[in-house]
Amino acid sequence: MPSTTNPVVRSVTLLAREERRHPVGVPSQPNRDIGFASVFLRIENTKEENTILTIKNVEIRNASDGTVQAFSRPPQEIHSIPEEIRLTPLANAEIGFHFTNKTGYLGQDKVRAVVTYQIGEQVSVVMSDPVEVNRH
Repeated sequence: MPSTTNPVVRSVTLLAREERRHPVGVPSQPNRDIGFASVFLRIENTKEENTILTIKNVEIRNASDGTVQAFSRPPQEIHSIPEEIRLTPLANAEIGFHFTNKTGYLGQDKVRAVVTYQIGEQVSVVMSDPVEVNRH
């Protein structure tokens, strides 16, 4: 989804899945992660100067009422939030954030990713399109 307020964030894509069944051949683990969300940002610096974009927050929300889903970042996650991204002139980048939880998704609603970012003093919010949770 292109951002009309700032040309730097071009799109936000969300992949959402829930795995309530145990994988075949894997022993049952009572406290395993069952909710998974991957958020991908496509970023473009259309300026002929360096730009610093700071990802302030990434949330997964129900599409209908905006209820925040309870997700956390795996400890081995490379990127942290807030995440400062330095873009060289006319550069393109894609960055991914991965989230998990032990409860799955609340409700049967579609969900969307909501990303808050800052460029200079301007704070903006961009959202993914609503997506169905892929449930197994």
